[in-house]
Amino acid sequence: MGSIHSFLINLFVIVISILFMQFWMNKRDISSRQYEYVVFVTFGFSIILCMLFPFKISEGFIFDLRFISFILACFYAHPITAAALGVLVAVIRSIHGGDGAWIPIIILPILFTLCMELRPVFNRNKMYSRIAILSFLTFLTCIAVLVCIYVIFQHPLPREFVYSFIIIHVLGMILSIYLIEFFRSQNLILTRLIRMEKVEVVSHLAASISHEIRNPLTSSRGFVQMVQESPGLQDKDKEFLNIAVQEMDRATAIIHDYLTFAKPAPDKIDTISTKETIEKAIGVIQPLANMNNVIIHSRLSTHHVEGNQSLFLQALINLLKNSIEAMPQGGEIRVTSHAESKKVHILIEDDGIGMTPLQVTRLGEPYFSTKEGKGTGLGMMVVFRVIEAMNGAIQIDSEPGIGTKINVCLPIFKTC
Repeated sequence: MGSIHSFLINLFVIVISILFMQFWMNKRDISSRQYEYVVFVTFGFSIILCMLFPFKISEGFIFDLRFISFILACFYAHPITAAALGVLVAVIRSIHGGDGAWIPIIILPILFTLCMELRPVFNRNKMYSRIAILSFLTFLTCIAVLVCIYVIFQHPLPREFVYSFIIIHVLGMILSIYLIEFFRSQNLILTRLIRMEKVEVVSHLAASISHEIRNPLTSSRGFVQMVQESPGLQDKDKEFLNIAVQEMDRATAIIHDYLTFAKPAPDKIDTISTKETIEKAIGVIQPLANMNNVIIHSRLSTHHVEGNQSLFLQALINLLKNSIEAMPQGGEIRVTSHAESKKVHILIEDDGIGMTPLQVTRLGEPYFSTKEGKGTGLGMMVVFRVIEAMNGAIQIDSEPGIGTKINVCLPIFKTC
């Protein structure tokens, strides 16, 4: 009973730490560096408290739930943060001393390596699969600890203690993952609601003012072009007039994006070949790619979806254009498509500057752009709006300095 009491105290500490961490995660202005600080402090605090309330079966051997916090950090934090927490575990355990101090030194490097190998699989799966992966990993960790004690140190353990040690570890990991995933999903829903409200505001503005602005803008552009053709203009005047035309064209393009929001449901529904449309988008954007020393590789399969072909083409062009602009020094873009579970997945990967988690969550919001004042954010709003109108979804994975991977998922239309 003493071991169960100690383990439940440890579990309570871990749950409180997760709740505290989620309180900070709900703040939308938190940066990726601040996120890592919060994770390190939170999980580090839970590790220290767990090791302050251990269960001892003999001198030199102490047991607690510190490995739960370490494993969670390996999958929900940056690898450097997780490695730092592993060092923290080893240092604190060495201070306690005893023969058992060697166990974390033996297990932690192996566990860290295994977690890093499983991390891509973990990120691709949803909540229940994630629970299964980490629960099984926790079970293996418990077995490894018990085997080390029995084989290396020849120390027998009571059967009741072995059962409680494994069961509470696994149940504690299940509870921890469920809480983290639940709060993450709620935060995602809140982010989507905020984005929808902002898009709705833009839609009303688009319907009310876009036509009124575009008409005088078009007339003004025509008059400026007439002035450009006048004889006797100096080169400096022509340069100024050319800049004015370019800015009018840019304003017209922005208004065109606004009009996309005013009509979320397209009038014309087409049966679209994803392969042909992607190839057309690549053909349109290829000159810009050549100018920026960007090579586009494609590996496409033929599938059909429903939607407005011109809007879908516009969305793909916007995504490819963003990938090119994310690589000012040149690079590669990989475009692939495949079918899975009655859906077609269009993957666009680049080796660009990447984005922070905060920037990823804000993509699609009005006037939010990662182009440092050169963008309006309306391009990604068009993308989200078009894909949502086609009953699809967009998943974006990005890491600063490494690149961005965009997964456009659309339901497959079965042709007769």
